[in-house]
Amino acid sequence: MELKEIVDEVMSLNKDGIALCERGKYKDALIEFKEAAIMSLFLRHKSPDYWAFSVANQAYCIRRGENDKQTALELLSDALDRTHLMLLETKIPRTFFGKARLNEELGLVLRYSPDPQNIELDLRQSLFFTERSLNLYKITLNKPSKRSSYNPTLEIIPKEFLQEKYFRLHGMFGIASLLLSEAVDDIAERLILKSQAEVYASKELEMRLEFGEEDGFGLVNAYHTSGIVQTETDKFEAAKENLLKAEELVKKDKLPMVASVIRFNKLWLTYKQGLNNDILKEQLDVIVHDQHVEGSKWDKGVRDYYSQRILEVANRVNSQYGAEVYEEFK
Repeated sequence: MELKEIVDEVMSLNKDGIALCERGKYKDALIEFKEAAIMSLFLRHKSPDYWAFSVANQAYCIRRGENDKQTALELLSDALDRTHLMLLETKIPRTFFGKARLNEELGLVLRYSPDPQNIELDLRQSLFFTERSLNLYKITLNKPSKRSSYNPTLEIIPKEFLQEKYFRLHGMFGIASLLLSEAVDDIAERLILKSQAEVYASKELEMRLEFGEEDGFGLVNAYHTSGIVQTETDKFEAAKENLLKAEELVKKDKLPMVASVIRFNKLWLTYKQGLNNDILKEQLDVIVHDQHVEGSKWDKGVRDYYSQRILEVANRVNSQYGAEVYEEFK
């Protein structure tokens, strides 16, 4: 195969794998990503980013489908080391997308599955990797200085995709800051982290609106993220408004599982506001029903991430209902 044909095939396999993930077919997607990673080794003298991208997608697949934290972390840590070695061995011009994507996924793995015995450490690491990823994506969008050897045209991903990632990483950094704020004991640090969460979540939404976005999954995520952060900082009216906007937009994208998660975060807002148990049960019944509907059913990574809050809400209704919901989400 010619070099261009290999590039096209690697990117096509990754595209197909991502599409399979969106339909919850993680085992099939993993096969596509692994094949892409093998083929991309033929491109290591052109750019190690093809390989890094394919491996990061494998870890994404493992995180969402199996929620196997250890396997995903080992895969990503090894990939970061090997990507660095490939750059040293080949002496090709530096690019940043591959490392940005690997750091992004490391942050997500640690965020979704922090060690119960050491939550603060894992969430600090999650914040670190997320910030590093954000900074790397920023480099790909900045015009390099005259003395810089970096050439942004050598990145394997179009600028529009890098722009999307840069926007999204602001929201992700906001969520990582929020989660760490809930794990630290120091009150002053907690307040700083919560303020940081608000700034970065609102920044993502602000940038997308200034960029002219009116719909799409990215804007759904931005409204959703702002609503989540505002719920935890007791800005309930603003949270409600943003979650409703996210819910309205997600209907256009026809993403039923995402819509279900937004429904749960609206329910969590209701819970935080201290509204009556009948409303909580009515809303949680819908979430439970979603788990029996193809497309709306949450994947394992999402279920594990939200299960503690779901059980907290269910037990608020009454202990018997809590036991029933536990059987559904255990």
